[in-house]
Amino acid sequence: MPQDFGMNNKIWLFDLDNTLHDADAEVFPRLHVEMTRYIMSELDMAEEAATLLRQHYWRIYGATLKG
Repeated sequence: MPQDFGMNNKIWLFDLDNTLHDADAEVFPRLHVEMTRYIMSELDMAEEAATLLRQHYWRIYGATLKG
């Protein structure tokens, strides 16, 4: 059964190859901040630990989230 993508649903769009935005616009530092906040919230971690985990995932997997 198809899913209804109405106004109440969130859709995430990841631009991993910089085709939708200019990577020189310093978007990545903001993404790092927001991803760290997400990890802190979801895993109940302090900022330093969340930053280290995010950096570890990036080194090992090339991304913080995959899916």
